[in-house]
Amino acid sequence: SEAFLRALLWILAAYGFAMWGIALIDWLMHPLELSPYNSFNGNAAVRAFSIFVGAPVIAFLGYLILKKQRQNLVGLLLLVWAGGYASYGISIAIPPALYNLVSLPIAAWWTLLILMPFYFPDGHAYPRWLSPILPAIVVLALLQGGAAILSPAQLDYIGEPANPFYVVGAQAINQLLTTVYFVLVLP
Repeated sequence: SEAFLRALLWILAAYGFAMWGIALIDWLMHPLELSPYNSFNGNAAVRAFSIFVGAPVIAFLGYLILKKQRQNLVGLLLLVWAGGYASYGISIAIPPALYNLVSLPIAAWWTLLILMPFYFPDGHAYPRWLSPILPAIVVLALLQGGAAILSPAQLDYIGEPANPFYVVGAQAINQLLTTVYFVLVLP
């Protein structure tokens, strides 16, 4: 199960770095635009910080851990987290469908941050009996993130455009997956 989690984390890291690239291009094209996220990171300065300072520092720490001990999952978790952190720098100028795809693995990024203490410091799950359960929680988070994208008819985005990925009936699946996710992750 650790090999499966490692492969999944490399895929998520690659996806995260692609989102980091999209955020960087978006920032270069629209440096003063606001973020569509209606939280603390709406202004342009925070967008720039997440792309140019926060994400590189997190990625560098992950790189250092992987350079010292290649099999340490904490380094991979940090690489994935860096890509997720950088995606918060995407502005409202990005097309809604692309914004929706960027937000796909955000639930997994938060889950990995919650699970990181279980793998600290040597990259092995503690307690050992959690080793097969933790990858299942990450997969559940990805499924829940996918169902969350498919379930709303309109996007939670400026102007609330129609969701191009909307699937009828996905809202019930999303509610079920969200309930199971929160029962497992936040007991």
